Amino acid sequence: MNKTSHIIFLKITGFLLLSLLTTSMVEAQDEPGSRNAPDKLEQEHSLSMEFETPHTKWAKPFAFGKTRVLFFTDQEQGSTNAREIIELMQRFDLDANSVYLVVSNHRLLGDGNPQWYKDPKAGTNRALNLLKTPYDTYFFNKVNLGHLPDTLQQIIRKRVLEGAGIVMIGESDSLLIAQGHTVESARIPEATVRSFGKGNSNGIFLKQRERLSYGPEWETMLDYQMELQGRAILVAAHKSTLPVVIRLKSNVLKREELPGSPFEIEMDSLAVAAAVNVYLTAKDGTKTLLRTVKGPKTTETAVLPVVPAGNYHIDVQVLNKEGVLGWSTKTLSVSAESAIDSIQLSKDWGEVDEEIQGTISCSGETGPKHKLSIRLIDREGRILSNQSVPLSGHQGKFSFHIEPWMPMLLRVEALLSDPKGEVSLSGKYCRVVKRHRGEFNFVVWGSPSGDLSPYGIRSLEQNGSTAILQGGNPPLELSACEQAYLPYTTRICANSHSISLMLDTTGVLKGGCMHDEAAMDKYVKSVVDYYKKSREHGVLAYSLGDENAVRASCLSPYCLKAYQDYLKVQYGNIGSLNSEWGTNYNEFGEVNLSNEAMPGADAPEWFRIYYNQWLKIRQTDNELTSPKQITLGDINDELVALKNGNFARWYDRQAFQSYTYVELCKKFLRAFKKMDPKAITGFEGTDSFTLRKWTTRTRQGGDLDAFVRELEYFGPYQGPANEVVRSIAPKDFPCGNWIGYSQMADDLLYRYWDQITSGMNTIQWWRWDNVEDYIGFLSPNFAPYPATKELLEDTRIVRDGLGSLLMKCDMEIDSIAMLYSMPSTHIAHFDGNQTYGDLDRDHRLWYESIHDAGLQFSYVTDRMLRLGEFDASKYKVLILPLSFAIGDKEAWVIRDFVNKGGTVIADVRPGIYDGHCKPLEKGSLDEMFGIKRDARQDATGVDRLEIKGQVQGEKISLKWGNWYGEDIYPKMVVDQSVHLTTGHELGKAFPVHYSGGLNTPLCIVNQYGKGKAIL
Repeated sequence: MNKTSHIIFLKITGFLLLSLLTTSMVEAQDEPGSRNAPDKLEQEHSLSMEFETPHTKWAKPFAFGKTRVLFFTDQEQGSTNAREIIELMQRFDLDANSVYLVVSNHRLLGDGNPQWYKDPKAGTNRALNLLKTPYDTYFFNKVNLGHLPDTLQQIIRKRVLEGAGIVMIGESDSLLIAQGHTVESARIPEATVRSFGKGNSNGIFLKQRERLSYGPEWETMLDYQMELQGRAILVAAHKSTLPVVIRLKSNVLKREELPGSPFEIEMDSLAVAAAVNVYLTAKDGTKTLLRTVKGPKTTETAVLPVVPAGNYHIDVQVLNKEGVLGWSTKTLSVSAESAIDSIQLSKDWGEVDEEIQGTISCSGETGPKHKLSIRLIDREGRILSNQSVPLSGHQGKFSFHIEPWMPMLLRVEALLSDPKGEVSLSGKYCRVVKRHRGEFNFVVWGSPSGDLSPYGIRSLEQNGSTAILQGGNPPLELSACEQAYLPYTTRICANSHSISLMLDTTGVLKGGCMHDEAAMDKYVKSVVDYYKKSREHGVLAYSLGDENAVRASCLSPYCLKAYQDYLKVQYGNIGSLNSEWGTNYNEFGEVNLSNEAMPGADAPEWFRIYYNQWLKIRQTDNELTSPKQITLGDINDELVALKNGNFARWYDRQAFQSYTYVELCKKFLRAFKKMDPKAITGFEGTDSFTLRKWTTRTRQGGDLDAFVRELEYFGPYQGPANEVVRSIAPKDFPCGNWIGYSQMADDLLYRYWDQITSGMNTIQWWRWDNVEDYIGFLSPNFAPYPATKELLEDTRIVRDGLGSLLMKCDMEIDSIAMLYSMPSTHIAHFDGNQTYGDLDRDHRLWYESIHDAGLQFSYVTDRMLRLGEFDASKYKVLILPLSFAIGDKEAWVIRDFVNKGGTVIADVRPGIYDGHCKPLEKGSLDEMFGIKRDARQDATGVDRLEIKGQVQGEKISLKWGNWYGEDIYPKMVVDQSVHLTTGHELGKAFPVHYSGGLNTPLCIVNQYGKGKAIL
């Protein structure tokens, strides 16, 4: 044994003997609301002003004091309605609380979810507690008062009739309406105003505000929409404001008349000693201070400057030392005799280093005095590039080069000017394609979908998000916020518990046979065609879905033919298949599936138990529509072969199902590559390290090696699969797990840093907007939750460059390799192998032990060994965790590795099946380990073991178990069938104290060629 393998053995053997020989343990899971979790409901309703957006402080601070408001708004997945409360609070002096309604089922947020809030009526009880204190105004934003719990309705209606105000946006309330009458209000002519009770309370009813689309004007439009709603709150609350009147001769002006067109401002005498600010606000939000005056006048005038054609607001605000006394706003429009009619771009997107051409068309007088220019502007209005454009008649042609430093969204703006200044402006957006490849990425599932989504996405950007994964094509605001895209293009048969229930009643996959080339080509084309617009944005990776069915097959003739062809590739000749299966086919075209009634009278007891459990799972699956699905599924899965112990025939069908899924993914990969030559394609969100015996989803299992080898993007769920992926994937292969499933910062930090230290380069957060279950990346107010903030601060160094730097570094490996064997992940659950422990847990314990010893390793796969890709010169130790099934080629590579001086360490039953899971009379590695075996046996429980001996001259000693009559748990298990030939035992395991018979060798060391094998 060489020095490196000697050190490794000494460091990890002691721990492994205590952990790997034990029976499986179930870890206790905390309830969602436990572990002293913070008040989730209060965090979700927080009205934090932490995330500030551009706004006009219409009445903040307000000279007449704060207004107490209780807001009611809907909060659905993706919604931005709750943020509107913050937008109002930024502009008006409000003392506010919020209550959120899940409109889809008319319940308050927090009700009906005791698993998260403990109290099944947490939302209602919280609202009742808030209503113990009176409010000046109750504000309902697209929420019907009648959808609240009856007790809340009664309290609010009573308060309104007693004098409180109420504002309803897009809704009404028949019970209140019946008790009031309409009145006129000069302060808010845009609304229907009703007086209630004895005339001392106001009800303000406004239409829903106009839906906003992203563009240079949207923030300005929002500012004035909020002005209207804030004014409604003050009117409903009977809050006085100083009357301000703006008098224009006309609200449609000609630019040629400017400067000029004076207008008057009339104010109440209370304005004496107050400052009066007069602004002109352009459609892009630019404010020009026209003048500032101070009392004692109650009438003032102002003159408009020369401005380009467009729509404007005149805003007047009257202030004293206590704050805003009153304000007013008036719209006006400016026209010009000359104008830019349009801008035409050769295309509205481009890759870096491409040229974009365009044509500007003008109307009206365009002579020598006019100048035309084109400029590129970023989202903040900064001019990045400016060039003159020669005018030829009424047109000008231009082009610009897309530079690497340019942002992902450019506004291409044409400007016509004359000696007086700017005459006319017009613009179009152009996307710069950026994929954020070759760098660390923080991916968030979903982006805000309401018309305040640009603010939500901006907050995501500011808090570290670099890419968004969601269905559909990306909106402009993702480009504006430098977010690459992962379009969720499809989902492949994902919902079923089993492949059986993915079938229809004819035995064909519900989505169509994956080997029906014509049908699949049509399906793939429809998906790819839909996502052509995503290509124009900048795609980090095209996602084929999450929690996909990574195994699939059916009883279609197309699938049978594909299966026969697959087997021909695997075996080469029919004789090899017959030898493996125990059949006598003449050619591969004769191969068919076994068909018997299940479980069958001759079924062994272990199979009856397995089949009955499996039957219950399928019978309770919501995808079950007919018992025929189960019958046909048994045939499709080759369960007859499993029952008969023909594990090779059964496993080949399972391997074909994994192959089928990967082949469909490759079809998508080729199609996306044809549409987007720089496309990379894959999927995420699967339990892909091992198949579970009582598998609950078809997302489990699959061919990890093929996912990385054949595809270009893969995101497993956190666990051993990370170690496999980082070991075999290229450096720039996007890979990572989903986090965001806890509101505890420690949990989030562990999952984040575990990925970084596991070599992942793409942290993914599910979802941006979660409420009730798990935790959103942002709260409804668009600021991160406290746990998220702690995570972001702690991991800032990763986003500041460490993450991308690590991608360029090689992880140092301490000459240790560990085998991932796909056939072993299947046979691990049968033929007594399951009694030796859980394969997933076994692998975890191995690599955690290696890491705890301060060492690092690299996975190799059975396919790598088979294809000659295992570079033995890099390794001194090869570990075989529960590697039950090892093919002939793989076994030769392992023996050759030891023969030439390497060390192999295995736990139990290595190589007792071949690469197709056929049981072997003699294990393929038995000679190497210096052992022989009796017939295969289930694990035998022991409670004592002792190891004494030397390795490379170093003494080792370990004594564990019930030596003195004391119960020490957990129990341990051993393989009683193992006997020594040339191997040397370092220890023994014993049965329960005071009984005899068992004396099983442990830690068998065998010299094999120049190396050693340790079992």
